[in-house]
Amino acid sequence: MVSYSGKVIEFLSSGALKFGHVTKDGRTRLSVTDQNGRHHSVSPNNVAVVHQEIDETRSFPEIAGQLNEQILRFQDEIDTELLWESVSSEQRVFAAEELAKLYFSEVIAAQISAIYRAVDVDQIRFKVRGLNIQPRSSEQVEQQLRTIKRRSEKESLRKESIAWMLQVLRSEEPTSVPDKMEDLIRRIEDFLRRREGTQVQAWLSEVDRELTPVEVAIQVLALTGRLKEDAHHLLILAGIEEQFPHDVSKQCSGMKPYTASSERVDYTDQFTFTIDDDDTSELDDALTVETRKDCLQVGIHIADVAYFVKKDDLLDREALRRSTSVYLPDRTVNMFPAHLSKDLASLKAGEIRPTMSFLLDFSEDGIIKNWRVARSQISSDRRLTYDEADQLIAGTSQDTLSQPLKKLSALSKQIAAGRHSEGALTINRPELKIQVENDQIDIKVLDVASPGRRLVSEMMILANSLAAAFASEEKVPIIFRAQNPPAAKLAAPEEYDPVALDSLFQKLEPGRLSIYPQPHASLGLASYTQLTSPIRRFTDLVIQRQLAAHLANHTVPYELQELMNILATVQASESNVRALERRARRLFVLKHLAKLDDSTFEVVVIKKQAAGYLVETQDLYVRGQLIADVDYEPGQIVKAITDSIEPDKGIFRLRPLNR
Repeated sequence: MVSYSGKVIEFLSSGALKFGHVTKDGRTRLSVTDQNGRHHSVSPNNVAVVHQEIDETRSFPEIAGQLNEQILRFQDEIDTELLWESVSSEQRVFAAEELAKLYFSEVIAAQISAIYRAVDVDQIRFKVRGLNIQPRSSEQVEQQLRTIKRRSEKESLRKESIAWMLQVLRSEEPTSVPDKMEDLIRRIEDFLRRREGTQVQAWLSEVDRELTPVEVAIQVLALTGRLKEDAHHLLILAGIEEQFPHDVSKQCSGMKPYTASSERVDYTDQFTFTIDDDDTSELDDALTVETRKDCLQVGIHIADVAYFVKKDDLLDREALRRSTSVYLPDRTVNMFPAHLSKDLASLKAGEIRPTMSFLLDFSEDGIIKNWRVARSQISSDRRLTYDEADQLIAGTSQDTLSQPLKKLSALSKQIAAGRHSEGALTINRPELKIQVENDQIDIKVLDVASPGRRLVSEMMILANSLAAAFASEEKVPIIFRAQNPPAAKLAAPEEYDPVALDSLFQKLEPGRLSIYPQPHASLGLASYTQLTSPIRRFTDLVIQRQLAAHLANHTVPYELQELMNILATVQASESNVRALERRARRLFVLKHLAKLDDSTFEVVVIKKQAAGYLVETQDLYVRGQLIADVDYEPGQIVKAITDSIEPDKGIFRLRPLNR
């Protein structure tokens, strides 16, 4: 039996040899101290080399250092290719000592260590597992050499590709693409389309650490002329494709218009109207109002997109991928192709369309006496803009719609008051309608509190709350929208007050999607969902399908697990789209401000920041940073002048006038 006590050994630790001094030789374990003074319990089976006993005249670290120098000298002499050629034909496991004897004839411990280290480094010709060494076969060696060559070529391509992209970005002028970089360009284009391509994504991230891989990709393609002239950088950044895949467009173009059905409740004889912005082409809701002896009967009719788009067909899968329509100042990216969204499903005047209808009977004091939901069909008689609706509600016109609209407006106020008594909040925040055409930016401030907008908003909230209540009572699985109540009762300012609203929003719980009915605090409702925009939101279409199937006594198309999967997909997508829309609106507002001759503004101070104040202009409600070292109070009005505007970066800085 070998005695290790007092000797210097090399033992295997974490796949490498380590020097150690054996302080105690146990029956099954060795107590070992390494060069750093750390203690180890080592199995004799992990001892690779036994050197010498400690000489009392020299310390262990000194001995280990000298041994290491000796081993390295021997290792430099070893030709592992020659060693492999002499043993490769045997194809068996060797010990380091056996190989050392073959190579050095009479061997010492340092040579055994040198052999082990040399073959451990040469992973082309030898495979090392613990203390066992096995020469690879000729075929394995050739494969290893091919792998190394490929790795070398890939590394060379990586360095060359990154260097070329850096050159393109630094030139800031159109650059031609050499033939050897065509494949790189194709891979960059594919990465932007699919957001996949780990290797090219890693290369892009190395080009400029301050930019995202997507931003680098866009710049490279733009400077090499590979982006279409009308390509929208913000959409590309968000990974949103404007064009529909060919097979999706083909399926949609082959769709036929709806034909009237006796299986649906027929409301085509009722006077039906829509209220929307004048440029809206996706009309997904319509209204009817009829005064009866004992009630005011109101119909809320929602476009039945589920009639046209079946679960899991090409259109449906594409709609799920998009999740929602995208509305930017200079373009709209629809969830469905135009033939469906703007024609077949849109509630256009004079056309019979399939709908899902909520018919409600109201008492004079605005209480719902009874209501029902049905798969239906309508034919819209008239299209109104919000401005036209406002004029009819406020004026004394003899128009046939004037009185119905007045009654509907009064009813909407009663409904809103009922929600407010349950804690609902009405946010009076102005909205900007930004339109861009031929580089001309037109900005209009919308009055979100106008009678027409409030009327439509209240009717849609009502329909959605009824859908949620119906689904809950009938045990139909759907996606609900919920919001936990705040810690304390809150009130929204009656007039727009950015400081008060900021404070309010900080106290509100975030809204969320859920597969269970829960209260929605800000709406003052016990449960809530959304199905009133199925042309524009995928979740609305899903909920519409669930209710339509239940109303037809069919099995619902989605089980809870499917709804949860959809919820996970849609929630992230909707959040990204909303962020994109905010960024695009800010981009064009700042471009508009940058063109103004007069750069003087009245701004309201929102709050103190590290380098000044967060402020908001009083005309277009644009937020920016006021660079000032004086004390201002939140809500204070300050005259300021533009310091710098960088629309692409969203930067808007101001400084106090005359300072």
